[in-house]
Amino acid sequence: MAFRTVTLPVVQRATEAEQEENQDPNPEVQQSTREKLVDDRRRNLYGPGADEIFGTSEKEPELASNRKIRKQPRKRRKRNQLTPHLARMMGEANMLYSCSEYQKAVDILLEIVKQNPNVPDPYHTLGLIHEEIKQIDKAIEFFMIAAHLTPKNAQLWTRIAEISRSVGDKRRAIYCYTKAIRLDPLDVDALWDRTLLYQELEQTSKAIEGYLDILSIKPGDIQAANELTKIYNKTGQHLLAVDVLERALEKEFDLNLANMCSELYLEKGDYQKCLELIDRARSFVEIAHLPIELTTNCGICQAYLGQLDMAKANFSKVLEQSVETYGDLYYNAAETCVAVSEYALALDFYDKLAMNKTYDTPALWLKQAQCHRLLGNKEESIRLYRRVLGIVPNNVEACLYLSEIFTEMGKMSDAVSALKGYSHTEPRSGMEGTSGTNFTSDKDYRVSVHQGFLHYSLGEYEEFLAVCLPVVKDRTIISIPRTKRRKPNEEPDLVPPNPVPKRGRYYNEAEFENDIVHTLGQEKYFRLISSTCKALIWLGRGQEANPIIKDCILYFKYVPGLSADLFHKALYLGAKVGFASGNFKASCQYISFLCTARPQCMPLWNFFYKVQTKAGRFTNTARFLTRLVEKQKQVQEPQSIVPIQIMIGNHALLTDTYKLAIAHYFQAYRIEPYNPFLNMMIGIAFLSKVMGRILPDRHHQVMLAFAFFFRYYNLQNRNKESTYNLARAFHQLGMFNFAIPLYEKVLGWQENFTDPDCDHPPLVREAAYNLALIYKHSGSEDLARNILREYVTI
Repeated sequence: MAFRTVTLPVVQRATEAEQEENQDPNPEVQQSTREKLVDDRRRNLYGPGADEIFGTSEKEPELASNRKIRKQPRKRRKRNQLTPHLARMMGEANMLYSCSEYQKAVDILLEIVKQNPNVPDPYHTLGLIHEEIKQIDKAIEFFMIAAHLTPKNAQLWTRIAEISRSVGDKRRAIYCYTKAIRLDPLDVDALWDRTLLYQELEQTSKAIEGYLDILSIKPGDIQAANELTKIYNKTGQHLLAVDVLERALEKEFDLNLANMCSELYLEKGDYQKCLELIDRARSFVEIAHLPIELTTNCGICQAYLGQLDMAKANFSKVLEQSVETYGDLYYNAAETCVAVSEYALALDFYDKLAMNKTYDTPALWLKQAQCHRLLGNKEESIRLYRRVLGIVPNNVEACLYLSEIFTEMGKMSDAVSALKGYSHTEPRSGMEGTSGTNFTSDKDYRVSVHQGFLHYSLGEYEEFLAVCLPVVKDRTIISIPRTKRRKPNEEPDLVPPNPVPKRGRYYNEAEFENDIVHTLGQEKYFRLISSTCKALIWLGRGQEANPIIKDCILYFKYVPGLSADLFHKALYLGAKVGFASGNFKASCQYISFLCTARPQCMPLWNFFYKVQTKAGRFTNTARFLTRLVEKQKQVQEPQSIVPIQIMIGNHALLTDTYKLAIAHYFQAYRIEPYNPFLNMMIGIAFLSKVMGRILPDRHHQVMLAFAFFFRYYNLQNRNKESTYNLARAFHQLGMFNFAIPLYEKVLGWQENFTDPDCDHPPLVREAAYNLALIYKHSGSEDLARNILREYVTI
């Protein structure tokens, strides 16, 4: 050490002198030279270094530089410890607190806080002092500071939560309970308290999580399972509620939980499982001690499963109970009896409820009256309904049911007067109908509709329209779907061009769930529209019916969840209304749509051609039918092509294009060769072709015509109509010797004809007139006169 101490400064000074003499102007060169000289001198003084001994080369400086030097850990200074002086002050303050000298203690504690604010003890003591002097808010603040300075003190967090909860600071209490639960996740009491606070704040999802945490720690906690089931049931999550109860019952069977589970099974309609649960409950208790709630539920399940004798035995036990205590069980049992058509047993429950003043209300009288009505006791039901109306004059159910009973009894005047006693309440603001009548609720127009149907059944159409027309026209009680905007001077499309409606394409079912259709029912609403349109047409007001049926068609087309059959009925009604009111364009559109949807229905095609004849739109008809034929060929439905081909053939026959008519008739004939009408039309087409001026094979065409006529004659079993048609064909060609016997045969058919205004059927009169023409043409004037006098004279 002496050597190093003496020689190192001299060498260093010499080195510095040499550096000053050999100073390089480049600083990098100077630095490298200086380092090299220092290394050489160190080697000369101390010998070779570790790098030279272990072979570390100069080309590997990264390895040496990357060596990590382990640092010595620093001792953390405890900031929340009191010095001896402050500790003595803290002891003095505690002594003063125990002696109830709060002000002196507070002064000393504040001084300690001023000198060392990171110590929790003075804050905790300050909180205790303020709690003693009833300054709870300041106490909570000091406790919170102390808790944050000692964050692992779960008891202190729980203590703050309890104080906060006592003063109504629920959110601070939840915060503190959460801190305590993080420190001790198995603290069930803290979990319970926090979950109850979540329920009070209506934070349902967090409350559910809390109860699930409790059940994960204590699976057999009946109270937690009970509360969780109530939350699930309240939020409509019945499956989860059942799952919770089933798991809880597996851990520990409890009759209260079993009762709740059985009620959930009843709501689901799972009666067999409910019975199995009740049987399991019987194994835990004696049958005589089975709770009456489970006994009632057992009877309900047995009633719905068809075990009526066993259900009646259980229900008899319910009748032995007090009405005041178990009134809800009486109602449940009675409603079950009504559902399974045991009205007499239901009356036993209702009559016993009526003996109690609490339950003897108009609502109970309505149920009693309905049971008496279904049992045929009409007089008793009338008495009860009138008793209801005596207390609640505007009760719509009583008015309607009383009117229906009078209608069944044939007392129509009493039925109408029962509805006249109903008066509308004050109208809703902004809900006035288009006709000036205000409907405050569904009850108002239900009464009006029923009253209107009574007038309709009596043939009082003016009175019917006076009552029902305002209901039909009121746009506030029905949501008519919006149609697309059209250009100016463009006629509205009563039926969109799509051949198949895309039901529910643009509208949501929730938009129409509170309108008149859902209140009355689809069938009753359509009956209302149909009756209104018919009454308007009979009274000569058919133009008023067109917009009504149009709105009805739009409603049934676009609103989802409605009957497709009613939509087609509405279209047919629209076609009939348009035809009767002279709106042939609308009628053509409606019936064309129906024929497209049901191409095999012959009555629709008959009415279609009737409308087309009135409208005079034969060109458009031919195009429509041709497109429809091509479409039906694509869907490979040959039977649906037959009516369309016949229609096209008839159209060609009317325009004297007989070859085209025969071609279309034969396309249909290939599919249905035994169709009598088709055979007759082919014969008529050949016969019409024969009547032309230029025809090279006239006799061959005549033979073909009569071949199909006789085929038609035989397919119709040679009845009166086919006989007349065959005679008419012979008559047209002047073959009187064949026509006369056939006409005389038709004159012999007069059975089953009863008409006070005429002695003979229309077809007999036609045959007689044609036969008279033949006699007149052949010069037999007397025979012709006798035939006309006998059969044609009115």
